[in-house]
Amino acid sequence: IARVGADATYLANRLPVRQFASGDHTRRDELLADFALFVGQKTLYDQLRLLDLEGRETIRINLAGDGPTTVPDDDLQNKSDRYYFRKAKELRPGELLVSEFDLNLEHGSIETPLKPVIRFVAPVLDDANQITGFLVLNYLGASLLDELAGHSLPGYTILLRCDSHYIHAPDSDDAWGWLLDHNRTFASQFPQEWETLEQLEAPRLTDRGLFAARTIPVGCIDVLEQDPQRQSAASPRAESPADRCESITIVSYVPRVEVYAASNELL
Repeated sequence: IARVGADATYLANRLPVRQFASGDHTRRDELLADFALFVGQKTLYDQLRLLDLEGRETIRINLAGDGPTTVPDDDLQNKSDRYYFRKAKELRPGELLVSEFDLNLEHGSIETPLKPVIRFVAPVLDDANQITGFLVLNYLGASLLDELAGHSLPGYTILLRCDSHYIHAPDSDDAWGWLLDHNRTFASQFPQEWETLEQLEAPRLTDRGLFAARTIPVGCIDVLEQDPQRQSAASPRAESPADRCESITIVSYVPRVEVYAASNELL
């Protein structure tokens, strides 16, 4: 969160970006080339976009298989109905929005093959410190999920939404239920552990196995209050529940049979 947030904040504060968002389009081609170079070199971001105050895309760079591509003006979309734009409109100068971990949508439909993303939204300011637009980075989540699946720790590493839906599950078919219309959740499969999830900061052995958990806040983050030495995100600004989650939880789960496997072999 700290690393990607720094990229979004840096780009949003560059002078050509601020001038463009304020209505000066004389350097548009230069800005497009600069954005394309950034996306192509980083390879972490599926999209880099500028949105106006009504949620319309004014610039968009996509990362394709053969490198970055500039989306023609006729194909730019209106994102005013998306939850992350509605939340972005509540941002104050110096804040950053970290969206929930979900699947990319194109023209209102889930993109296939499935493309997990986290969106980072930074406000673009004019000389009077007024918000004139928003810069959006779509972070490609597949590499992060591959990291969770590829470690050598025993058991499973699980990533959960705050309503117990799986983002990353022991069985991949159980993931993204709130978007794919199924209800195979952590709460339905591990009801006892879900009820005590907040108490799992330290590993706990239950009838099902060994569990430990850590919750990571997302949402509106005040980047000015972050300590760069800590490289961790500040707590999100307090707000009422909406149509999205304000945290994700990582769970380490070792089935009970695996917990005692080495002891049983020795005995």
